[in-house]
Order: sequence, then C-alpha cells, then structure tokens
Amino acid sequence: MMAGRFNCHATLLLIGVTLRGPVDERLGNIFGGSIQSKAPLLVSANSIRGGAVLPLAGGRVEKVGRQIHRHLAFVRELLGDDPWARKR
Repeated sequence: MMAGRFNCHATLLLIGVTLRGPVDERLGNIFGGSIQSKAPLLVSANSIRGGAVLPLAGGRVEKVGRQIHRHLAFVRELLGDDPWARKR
C-alpha cells in the first residue's frame, strides 16, 4: 500500500467517563488548530459516543511517537505513574 509521504500511521481511541475531560481538551486543541500544507505530521480528531478517535500520520515514527505521548500525557496523572518510563 502506498502512503505517500507518510510512513507511520497510528490511531488513538479514547473512551470512558474518566477520560471525558482529557478527551474534550484534545478535541478542542485539534479542532482549534491550523492546517499546514505539506505538514510532516497530521493529527485529526473525531468525536464518538463516549470518547474520541485520533488518527495520526507522519513521515517518521519518532514524530508520531512524540505526538502520541503528548496526547496521552494525562495518563501519568490518572495512574500516578509513567507507563512509558523504563522500568529497571
């Protein structure tokens, strides 16, 4: 499958009553943002019943990964721990 300039695709599915605040914040940020022609990273947001779907596409895995971490930063507070931190 040809994906043009995008080599990495991801989808975040945020559902649940506990996530209502973070979901609303993400929807507001994404809907309020500007669209750039030929942007290296695209993020969209779609409201669904009980949450949101955020599809992402980028040319590099690292850029998409950073964007995923940025959109899921609230999880650290909910869990009281960083699920992405390296455990030793």
